[in-house]
Amino acid sequence: MRSAATREPSPRPCVVLENHRDPSAQGGDLTMRDAETNRETQDDRPAAIDLSSAAGEAGYSDAVPVAGPSARFGRNLAVVIGIDAYRNDIATLCSAVADARAIAEVLQRDHGFETWCLFDDEARRARLLTLLRETLPAALDADDRLLFYFAGHGVALDSDKGPDGYLLPADAHRSDPSSLLAMQVLHAALAELPVRHAFVILDCCFAGTFRWVHQRDVSVAGTRIYRERYDRYLESPAWQVLTSASSDQRALDMLVNARGEGGDAHSPFALALLDALAGAADYTQDHIIIAEELAIYVRDRVAPAAESAGTRQTPQLFPLERHDGGQFVFQVPNRPLALARAPVLDSASSSRRSPRAR
Repeated sequence: MRSAATREPSPRPCVVLENHRDPSAQGGDLTMRDAETNRETQDDRPAAIDLSSAAGEAGYSDAVPVAGPSARFGRNLAVVIGIDAYRNDIATLCSAVADARAIAEVLQRDHGFETWCLFDDEARRARLLTLLRETLPAALDADDRLLFYFAGHGVALDSDKGPDGYLLPADAHRSDPSSLLAMQVLHAALAELPVRHAFVILDCCFAGTFRWVHQRDVSVAGTRIYRERYDRYLESPAWQVLTSASSDQRALDMLVNARGEGGDAHSPFALALLDALAGAADYTQDHIIIAEELAIYVRDRVAPAAESAGTRQTPQLFPLERHDGGQFVFQVPNRPLALARAPVLDSASSSRRSPRAR
């Protein structure tokens, strides 16, 4: 499970877009009518930020303004779940709800996402299954993108095929596997959604057991993104998962200082993720943060912090089966976006290439 601590921080209120019905609200699940209303009101997204001066601010003389990633999708939806208080015989966490609230606020305020939040007892197993199998399929289309974030307890149970991962809903029982939410069930439900881009972020122990396909090396971060590559990232399917720990590791709830006191109100993973989304992961200073840059930044922040606390925690990024060349993309908040077109090789530069180059 996610390692519990003893001090509970004061959570910040969850931010929900006006006129958008949160599935955690009283009165049941989101209806199709609500979903269509939400889609119509998404024109409030911070898609274009002073694009007239974007090229100059980007630092490239050949750059031209382009629309931000949120403007390239019909709907930008973030489902954010955080569970501190469990009903039954499961340890209480200190930072999961605060983490989820902060992530929801940043995604909405800075990245143009509509946020649906479920906290503590709102995140019961039956409700999560309804959300995954009924509400989301009815609300999303092929031109949309989804970010799914979970902070809470996770466990790994032995099986004939190796460890099976489970998320613990608020009403889970430690001794009853049927009360847990299998990561295989979560994976299957998400895989049925029609969206072009999906990004799953799991901050729980043994989160890496969500991995269903071979991990690919992080290889494109740090490369200047030209407009053609940017378009390809957004237009091609992107199905990626970022986990706070590998399949055999526990995830820290919060770091404890030398006096045994909790230092921050967030987990090390959430702190790194919040900084990454604020722009710290923009390694190439092009005002674009792709999922692979995000993963590198979070990994390089969390792993040393965990080691200093006497444990190992290695965030991982891997693709799902539907991933096909895309990247989940964020724009650095309050920064213009301008990209140059890829250079065209002339005959002289082409002649210097290896005969085997393609």
